[in-house]
Amino acid sequence: REIYNIGYGPSSSHTMGPSRAAGLFLEKNPGAEKFRVTLYGSLALTGKGHGTDSAILKVIDRPDAVEIVWKPDISLPRHPNGMLFEAFVQGNTVDSWEVYSVGGGALWDELGTFDDGNLYPETSMAEVMKWCLDEGCTFVDYVEKYGFKKVYVACDEITYGIAGEKVMNILHDANIDAKAHVFTGGRFIPNEESLGKLMIDAPRDLDLVVAVGTGSINDMCRFFSYQMNVPYAIVATAAPMDGFASSGVALMVDNIKQTIPAQTPLFIIGDTDILCGAPARMISAGLGDLLGKFTCLNDWRISKIVNDEYYCDTVVNLVKDCIENVLKNADKAASRDPKVIGDIMEGLVLTGVAMSFVGNSRPAAGCEHHLNHYWEAIEIQNGQIPVLHGIEVGLAEVVILKMTEFLRESRPDFDAAREKAKQYDQAAWEEKMKE
Repeated sequence: REIYNIGYGPSSSHTMGPSRAAGLFLEKNPGAEKFRVTLYGSLALTGKGHGTDSAILKVIDRPDAVEIVWKPDISLPRHPNGMLFEAFVQGNTVDSWEVYSVGGGALWDELGTFDDGNLYPETSMAEVMKWCLDEGCTFVDYVEKYGFKKVYVACDEITYGIAGEKVMNILHDANIDAKAHVFTGGRFIPNEESLGKLMIDAPRDLDLVVAVGTGSINDMCRFFSYQMNVPYAIVATAAPMDGFASSGVALMVDNIKQTIPAQTPLFIIGDTDILCGAPARMISAGLGDLLGKFTCLNDWRISKIVNDEYYCDTVVNLVKDCIENVLKNADKAASRDPKVIGDIMEGLVLTGVAMSFVGNSRPAAGCEHHLNHYWEAIEIQNGQIPVLHGIEVGLAEVVILKMTEFLRESRPDFDAAREKAKQYDQAAWEEKMKE
């Protein structure tokens, strides 16, 4: 597999892959007078925000001779990130190429992949589950299907007891070489120290990373696997947050929480028998994180109006459906109703998918998450164990809603607010935050 260190934009599949494809097609058709590049599915849905067109035009450096066509409502059959390159001479098509950007700058067409890595036809958890049901197979069979030879399992002392040991036993019983890294020392913090420990203990020839746990361990394994250019999966031990399926991670860097691009998981396993056994505070955290979507969607809409930011009604409706599906039976969460716990897990996964569609955290995080990140940073700096992410999001949601009620009932002095905003000093603010 190839490792890419330099590329355009925040998403390798939306920039590095398309730019590489453009280079190959241009090399094959140097005499073409015009080019047309049609982007489908996910590439078209979020390509403008990711700079897909800019990445292509940097390679085919003839803006007047290149037409970019966006078709977000159509997905090609083999992968969501489909492209069709066409070359023209005197108005006639002289060449065309259907190709897919499958992550990390890798490309795939009907002849196969252009890299040493594998292309997995199952592109969603629903497809993975369908394959398992149709074939009467298990997680282990899925791993064997793709020929993974060295599986690296990461968990902490608690999640190892919940599901990590079982995962290791299943893999070993199937004669799959697997190594577990168990984080010790209390509450896991996704920071530089944890990343270093995971890296030092990692097998050099690993080809699949499996996270056993929830938010922090999921984020750390997502980033680690992305840097190692290998796929990863997660076995959830609870449903307290929405980061399972997102493409970004929240890591602590110099004691400040930062969002960093990474990759989505190959598959997610959420067994309700395990999820229903999670501590009550983690179930509450999952519910709190979901309810936080009300204010974040409002923030996104305001930014659309004020800043002309990209806004997708389809993604917004997806997230709203997830919230409303859980909200109507939220009172049953405390009794650990399997249907409700399953709905919470599904809602959290789908909001993560929504973030991946858009390419940022807009569909799932807004001002309520800013408060949570601030509180968490202060807790860590003070040597305290952070309160669960979703619980703080739920609390912040109440604060933001109260502030919203206040603004609706009051008449703000917008002229004074604008003058105050003009006086903002970034350097002074940073110094104040360091106190």
